[in-house]
Amino acid sequence: MKKKLKQAVGNVVTGDRFWDREADIDLLTNKIDEGASILLVAQRRIGKTSVLKEMLVQLRDRYTCLFVDLQQARSSEEAITEISKVIHSYKPLWDRTKEAFVNVFDRVTESVEEIDVGEVGVKIRSGLTGGNWRVKGDQIFRILANAEKPVVLMLDEVPIMVNYMLKGDEFRITPERRTRADEFLSWLR
Repeated sequence: MKKKLKQAVGNVVTGDRFWDREADIDLLTNKIDEGASILLVAQRRIGKTSVLKEMLVQLRDRYTCLFVDLQQARSSEEAITEISKVIHSYKPLWDRTKEAFVNVFDRVTESVEEIDVGEVGVKIRSGLTGGNWRVKGDQIFRILANAEKPVVLMLDEVPIMVNYMLKGDEFRITPERRTRADEFLSWLR
């Protein structure tokens, strides 16, 4: 029986609505197993996020899969905050990550585990500056690289974030914005 494609504009396609992408998933899984870094590039509404979400499901037994949506991030500091918020859901990784931000949490509470994800984001963001986001980001990446279970970090909507970093609310590229976007992308690679 031939399946009929159901339009799902605006939604991530999952479950029985996600089909006919097995070859893509197999290729990406093989590359991940080989340790490759992967960049998915395609026009809007092709299904990049849906592929990532499906890979999350298929790889979760072998990897710790962290899906980070950067669509609302407007700076390098906010990107590090979003990554940290996702890590918060994985206790062994979070226990090591929060050490990188111990100065931020010292005044908040005796037990960091009692802070919810929203508060984590606010507190981490308040502790990040233009001068330390790279150091904190490097610490997080080292923690992820040395995790007991291999980590797959899926960063979604990076182009939207970089576009905002370049143009701001005024939709005007400035040398300062170009420098900040370049610093973030150079660090990320």
